[in-house]
Amino acid sequence: MTDTVILQRIRNRIIELLDWFSDESKFNSAISNIEMWEDWVRDNDVESFEYPVFTQEEIVSLKPVSVAWENISLDTKQTDTEWIVFSRKCAEALTILNKRGLLSETVAIT
Repeated sequence: MTDTVILQRIRNRIIELLDWFSDESKFNSAISNIEMWEDWVRDNDVESFEYPVFTQEEIVSLKPVSVAWENISLDTKQTDTEWIVFSRKCAEALTILNKRGLLSETVAIT
């Protein structure tokens, strides 16, 4: 498996998280798994993602998510401003990443 395919899989997991975190009906499960962001975004550093797996527009859209994530804790409530901002930023980034959608998990893009 190539580094590109691994990064494509990470990208796909990030899209799934963005979808989860932006869905109001999934708040309870999302907040209890908020630390999964760090599983896929090492050191919360979206700048480490590279083309062609991530476009510049996608990386830029993930920056506000990264910043907002820093303000979330397991004690955050659905009505807290921090969650509302984080969830909104996730939805905005999801819109951008969904332009290209999920990438192959077996074949590297070029």
